Amino acid sequence: MKKWLAMTCVGSFLCIHEGLPAQTAARVVTSGATRLDKYMAPLLDLQVFSGTILVAQRGRYIVERSYGLADVENRIPIRGSTVFRIASISKSFTRALIGKLADQKLLSIDDTLSRWLPAIPSANRITVRMLLDHRSGIPNVNSLPYDEEAFQPNSLSQLVDSIARGRLDFEPGTRYRYSNGGYAVLARVVELATHERFDRVLDREILHPLHLEQTIHEADGMIVEHLAQGYMPSPEMPNRLVRAPFQEMNTKMGGGSLVSSSRDLVRWARAIGRSNILKHRTWAELFPDKDSGFAFQGRAPGFNVVMRHDRKRDITTVVLSNNYAAGMAADVASGAEAIWRGEAPRALPVVSPVRALARDMRTLAGTYSFPDGALPVPPGTSIEIRRVENNLVAYLGSVPVDVLIPQGPRTWLARALWSMVEATGSGLAADSIKVRALYRDFAFTARRKVK
Repeated sequence: MKKWLAMTCVGSFLCIHEGLPAQTAARVVTSGATRLDKYMAPLLDLQVFSGTILVAQRGRYIVERSYGLADVENRIPIRGSTVFRIASISKSFTRALIGKLADQKLLSIDDTLSRWLPAIPSANRITVRMLLDHRSGIPNVNSLPYDEEAFQPNSLSQLVDSIARGRLDFEPGTRYRYSNGGYAVLARVVELATHERFDRVLDREILHPLHLEQTIHEADGMIVEHLAQGYMPSPEMPNRLVRAPFQEMNTKMGGGSLVSSSRDLVRWARAIGRSNILKHRTWAELFPDKDSGFAFQGRAPGFNVVMRHDRKRDITTVVLSNNYAAGMAADVASGAEAIWRGEAPRALPVVSPVRALARDMRTLAGTYSFPDGALPVPPGTSIEIRRVENNLVAYLGSVPVDVLIPQGPRTWLARALWSMVEATGSGLAADSIKVRALYRDFAFTARRKVK
């Protein structure tokens, strides 16, 4: 593989080939930037991505390219220093912090919750390791009802008390099920083991020693410098964004409350398994070397993020987006890496919006039922696709949830779900629609309901 040197410049493709004349190096930079911009163009045209892409080798920036606005209302552009909510990438920090406390003999990874939180159901059969590995049975919750006029926001301890009053989803250790609630419990264990707030312990033991100055717990009401606002496509207008829903952050401690920058995450990814903040055997136990690397992803209202690291080649890729529809963040990471290597990136499954035909709009309009569990809505819920002026809009009851963007004959993109919708049948009205989730290997058929 050719070696690359990097020079930092906000919003640029940063690669200067070692030993190349200046003019040749400049052509390489321009070619790389042009190819990446061309690759990203459909996503920008569809308004499903705004954010920053950073690829580094041996800690030196190779690719750093930013698109769109951190604050749409005030027209503030995204830069390399922009801070994003990193959602479940936060869990990698919690995992390391548990390892640090284990090294300090303040807890053991094989402790049962009966030592720390005996009120949790089956506490004597749930271990810290099960919580780390999503095998505890604790439900996937990370919030409580919030009163906008409340004197003070909910707390982590209140969330854990609520979990203690509930039931487990399954017997501890018998299954895997992703659980934000389990990581909230881990954060509370940290507090009980250290007699300090989780965020203060994390800062002292992990963030400060690694000089991760833009990585912090975003407490409710906190003003965070350079923080991107979170957006999502308008459910009614094809060329509009709306603000993402309000999210409590205190109850996301442990599992999703951190904010960070692309540059901080490069330093963090390279520290995992290498830094002396944890013992080598602790790193190996908590972050096992699978296929010579690791990857973390996160999604929260308004944000989609990816961090992955190739240990063998010491290549780190970070993609941070402040658009909830950016379910393709992992594909963007792969595309940026391929372009840097001089390869053709895998084609994106979407194109820039095409002109919708009235015939196709009539074909798709109707009310459809779909299998229980196919979408995150109550069983028995139907979806109605209506023609509104020159657009197709999907409704749940009277609430618009997504405006569909034409991609070709009888094919439309549901941006909020990052899914493709295709009309089936040959008549004027589709007998059913096929829905294919683009961000995971999942598809289902929704059948038209006859009035």
